Amino acid sequence: MSKNRRIVGLAAIGAAGALALAACSSSSSSSPSTSPSGASGFNAAVTSVVNPSSITGGTLKLTATGDCDSYDPARTYYAWCWDMQRLFTRTLLGFAPKPGAEGTAVVPDLAVAMPTTNADKTQWSFEIAPNLKWNDGTPLTTADIKYGIERLYAQDVINGGPSQYYLCLLDTCTKGTPTYKGPYADPTGDLKSIQTPDATHINFTLNSSFADFSYLAALPTSAPVEKAKDTKADYGKMPASSGPFMIQSFDAGKQTTFVRNPNWDQATDNIRHPMVDKVTLVINSNAADADQRLLAGDVYLQADGGMQPENRPKVLGDPTLKANADNPATGFTRYFAVMQTVAPLQNKDCRLAIFYALDKAAIRQIRGGETGGDIAGSMTPPIVTGYMPDFNPYPSGSDNTGDLTMAKSELAKCGQPNGFPLNVAYVNTGVAPKIFASVQSSLGRVGITVSGAVGDQCRVHHVVDVGVHGDDRDQPGHLGAGQAAVDAGR
Repeated sequence: MSKNRRIVGLAAIGAAGALALAACSSSSSSSPSTSPSGASGFNAAVTSVVNPSSITGGTLKLTATGDCDSYDPARTYYAWCWDMQRLFTRTLLGFAPKPGAEGTAVVPDLAVAMPTTNADKTQWSFEIAPNLKWNDGTPLTTADIKYGIERLYAQDVINGGPSQYYLCLLDTCTKGTPTYKGPYADPTGDLKSIQTPDATHINFTLNSSFADFSYLAALPTSAPVEKAKDTKADYGKMPASSGPFMIQSFDAGKQTTFVRNPNWDQATDNIRHPMVDKVTLVINSNAADADQRLLAGDVYLQADGGMQPENRPKVLGDPTLKANADNPATGFTRYFAVMQTVAPLQNKDCRLAIFYALDKAAIRQIRGGETGGDIAGSMTPPIVTGYMPDFNPYPSGSDNTGDLTMAKSELAKCGQPNGFPLNVAYVNTGVAPKIFASVQSSLGRVGITVSGAVGDQCRVHHVVDVGVHGDDRDQPGHLGAGQAAVDAGR
């Protein structure tokens, strides 16, 4: 429906906010980036590193309206929590620490170089740096990487993350269920598709050709786990660290404090160039209050998103605040998931009627207008290679307020000329109630009568974000004709 934009104000530190952890990845004696740098200005950090710091020490103060889904790298799925993982978790490859589209490239992290692969992309080989260590000083080896991935197969214990991308790619599956059950159910078992001939080499044999395996190697799900420190379902409370920071304390729903990892070696890490000594993440469920603390300089960044729509005009109307703010495309596409398993939504024409009748312009305005997102014509975010800005196969009117003629035509095609009842699940927080009311009004113009079902926050969140890794708790959930919202949809 819309390509998400979030305005981020950083009045306190004089640096724009597109680089989520700019204070932790600023240049030092060994520069982390060749990206241009310069003075702050509105949207300056979308394409460059602004005011890179040369000062070490201090504390980076972050806030979020809700806690991470998990600090276990195998179980986290929120996009902003993947950013937090970069503080303490390393993987074979990682995303380049550069702004904008350059940040979508994968580069070596634990690996000393990009992997070698055979012609059909079924065999992938990596070499990692020698002398890597965990935060307790224990050597980090390729066996830890293998064990981290083996944990994904313990689906009754390690769940929540994007493990589905790995399971049948690396093991034999029957009707989607892998044979291997993970190291807890079968401590003597072995995921034979991963071989570690020595401490610095690891080889993967895939069940089918997969040219994008390097991207899987960059996800937190591929992170190493120290077997001796694996506390299974509780691992996320105090995970071992392979990155420059480690968790000093974790108080769920309140605060997480990260301090420097004494056994991390800058010489082995070309992605992270930390300057601060400590990072604090304070959870503040009051989004409006979080905005005010940001503007007052009590915190430096809202880690889980941008400012609330009602506070953005203050930033945009103040030249000083605006100069220290950005309105970047985040890489998310927000959309409604239409349940195709109930009548009459099995019929494509009925689904198209919903699409054409929606007033997308009104929903965009609720989310903040120009700062709330661009109306999307496809699922591809603007920063992803291959994005086509003019692609829009189903235009919804010249002004995006809806094409009622087309909507009524589709209703006639699907045998529902007078419309039909529709249930919409949504969370009763943020802008979701306003978006629900807008949907109810716009679909009602063609006889589609909308009823609401307030759903559990996490369940509705995962319905909305099917296929999108992110945290957006202020969106309506799924659309289901004549039935209540019951399916998490992941």
